[in-house]
Amino acid sequence: MSHTFSAPAPLELASLPVELLFKVLLSLRADGLARASRVCRAWQGLVVTAARERLLALRGPAAAGTTPHGPSLLCSLSAAEDLTRRIGRRADGNGKQPWRGQTWRDEWVKIRREELVLQGNELEDIVVETTETTLPRFRQEVEWLVQSGWEGCDAKAYTLLVYMGRGALGAALRVGSRRYAASTHALTGLLLSRAGQGELPPTCFCNLSGRWGLSEEDPAWGALSAAGAAPGASFIATTVSGGLVANDHTFADGRGIRIPIFCAHGVEYQLQDAAVVAFVSRPPSREGWHALVQTTPTGFSLPPLARVTLVSVLEAGEWAANGHRVCQRCYTVSVSYA
Repeated sequence: MSHTFSAPAPLELASLPVELLFKVLLSLRADGLARASRVCRAWQGLVVTAARERLLALRGPAAAGTTPHGPSLLCSLSAAEDLTRRIGRRADGNGKQPWRGQTWRDEWVKIRREELVLQGNELEDIVVETTETTLPRFRQEVEWLVQSGWEGCDAKAYTLLVYMGRGALGAALRVGSRRYAASTHALTGLLLSRAGQGELPPTCFCNLSGRWGLSEEDPAWGALSAAGAAPGASFIATTVSGGLVANDHTFADGRGIRIPIFCAHGVEYQLQDAAVVAFVSRPPSREGWHALVQTTPTGFSLPPLARVTLVSVLEAGEWAANGHRVCQRCYTVSVSYA
């Protein structure tokens, strides 16, 4: 006598209990969640909740917030996953890296030492100051941030990491090194938590090359001046970048941009014989933030991994800043990050 056996019906996700289905969704990356959201209307609410929980885990409450006029949850989640894939997870709720037990302060000495080496100093001659002895030099910068609503500890972290270590942070990020993961996550989170606040920034300017030039600290900016570069070309910036508003300090005449240099008697604005980059901020969309974040009375910044897109190129004398026709080439760019 013969027996006929029928194969069991394949298990379908739609038949899973809601709790189990939610666990499956939590394991998906942003692109997988995007596809899942298109399966049926019933799944859309679960996808939103799963995306929110994943984003909260990757960024923490301060930087994981979304607004109706800002990037979508899935867009922000995709950006957070990109940073995590490059350098590992952010610090946990106690400010510790789960895999290293470090905060940005624990990385300070190595960051500062590498920054000084990148600036041309001999390693054996380097003596790194503590954060406590360095902070008094930036009292005004920290005070301005605090008066603008930053927490004191956040203002200090941002100021020290940007002014004294962004080159080293960018160098590590470009090669996917985790050596400064706590600091990079902290810096990114601080800027993201303030994206979209206040009025749309004015056009800001920075020198492309020369002292503290964009391409000097991040080689990706060299794409603007590369042969064949045309409007629409884009790249990912790996350091905190940004610019200054046009005023009597930055554009005292038409010879080019002047940038602030800290010296013994205070701040001196030095002329840079270099092409200029003009940052144009735009309103946010569901695809990202498109405006710089104000970080000084006249300065605005972008977080690491912002996408920069070339909008136009104007030759020397074809554009003006602060009422002066400027005798340097100008690359106008737009930005996007989430």
